[in-house]
This record gives sequence, structure tokens and C-alpha cells, in this order.
Amino acid sequence: MVKNHRKFCFSLCFWLVFVWGAAFAVSDDNPTTGTLVITQAVYGKFPNGGQVDVTKKVAAMVTDGYLRVRASNDYFGDPAFPFIKKLRVNYTLDGKPASVTIDEEQTLILGTKPPVPSRNLFVTKAIYGKFPSGEQIDITRCLDDWVEGDRLDVEVSDTNFGKFKSNIARKQLRVEYLLNGVKKVKTLGEGQRLEIPEECLGK
Repeated sequence: MVKNHRKFCFSLCFWLVFVWGAAFAVSDDNPTTGTLVITQAVYGKFPNGGQVDVTKKVAAMVTDGYLRVRASNDYFGDPAFPFIKKLRVNYTLDGKPASVTIDEEQTLILGTKPPVPSRNLFVTKAIYGKFPSGEQIDITRCLDDWVEGDRLDVEVSDTNFGKFKSNIARKQLRVEYLLNGVKKVKTLGEGQRLEIPEECLGK
């Protein structure tokens, strides 16, 4: 009876160790949640034209599973002058492969920005373009990404917000935001500077 009991305990322990080890082996093979990996990044004229591999540069911009990068000659040079270029990025997010292409001077955002403690400034809606009607683009997420330490300071321009297919004169930026729980609205013209909050800038 005692021998059978010992044999049973030994078999149970062996089974538990086997299962425990197998579980850890499976966990090691799974990608970490929130992991953003840049597998390839190319800047230039597509589909054919001057191009440059910028994989290392773009990968170095990833911080805590988050990437924000502008497709610009300022970062990557000009491999296809005088043509309009594109930035194509191949990546994996949480182990799932994907690809995205943006035009020159547009901003690419991948992943989720790490939470900022005690944040009091939030951009709830931001539209850039021709008002009251005309070509417009929603830059809410892009503009909210510029918030640093409950402050926002950015020039209203195509360089920051992206170019339009047609040549639009007198573009404007309309921003709705929450500051310390209070809803506010600002409208500025192209070339002006958006500064929030104004009281922090001595105005």
C-alpha cells in the first residue's frame, strides 16, 4: 500500500514538472504583447525610382512599442529629387505582420503612446484644411501626440500636418481640446503658431 502511494506521488510530481515545463516553453515562443518591430523601411519614389533603405533609422525611433515618424528629407535625405517621395514601412505588431505607406511630409504613428501620468491636456478633435467647406484632413491623433507635459506648441503648416492633393490657399486649423476638464476651441490660420496653454507662455 505504501509502495503504491509512493509510486503515485512520484508519477504525479513527474507529470506536474512536465506540464509546468511545457507551459513555460510555449510562453517563451509567444511574442510579448505590445511589441513593435520594424522589419523594413524604404524612403523614395515608388514603385520605381530612387530609393534608400532607412530600416535602421526608423527602428531606432521606436520607444516602448510606439513609433511616430514624419516622411521627410530632413530625416532620410532626398534619394529621388525632384519627385514627391513616400515612406513604406513593413513591421510586426504583437507578432502580426503589416505594411503601411505614407506620402512625403505625412506623419506615421504606430503602436500606443505610453500613458502620461496626471495629464490635463487632451486634443479631442483637430481638423486642418479649407473652411467652412473644402478639402480637409483629420489630424486629431497626430496633434494629440504633440502634447508634452500638458503643453502644446506647434506651427500650423503643411510640413507638420501633411500636404493636400490640390493647392489650397488660406488653410486653417480648428482644434477642440480639454484643459483641466474645460472644453475649449481654437482656430488658427496657416503660418500661425498653436500654443496651449497661453498662460504658460506669458500671454
